[in-house]
Amino acid sequence: KFPFQTVPVLEFDGTQIAQSNTIVRYLARVAGIDGNTNSERVLADMYADTFVHDVVEKAYPFRVSLAEPDAEKRRIKGEQFVKDKLIRFIEQLEETYKKNGGGPWFCGETFTYADLAFFRMMNNIMYLMKHVSVAHPALRENYQRVAEIPCIAEYQKTKKQRPF
Repeated sequence: KFPFQTVPVLEFDGTQIAQSNTIVRYLARVAGIDGNTNSERVLADMYADTFVHDVVEKAYPFRVSLAEPDAEKRRIKGEQFVKDKLIRFIEQLEETYKKNGGGPWFCGETFTYADLAFFRMMNNIMYLMKHVSVAHPALRENYQRVAEIPCIAEYQKTKKQRPF
């Protein structure tokens, strides 16, 4: 019944669309937050894909380790992920963000779904970063701008907390 026998699937007008990133890009176009120019659209795609592939997927082995009953092993895995992958990624992201205009949004003056993807990614890894002193002020400012969008702020107040 589902294309490729996977979820998620978005169905509209009798058409089923599979694959998370495809669905996100489609909804961003529908909502008008995919960028105003081809340059903004390709930057939004690049950033959003990077947040999924370079952080979420690389974090998978660490996230699986959260099921590890030994707290010390979980702590060690978390520290290793932060040291080996996360710190350098955040530093490279800040450099790229600045190189591509430095804001106020990832695609310059235009708010896009890349800003939402960054916000989501940071929420997913925030607990890992709380003890890490990495200076990335431009990224912090972007995160704060998204957090201050009224509907985002309201959602943050009422969302269910999950272990990861």
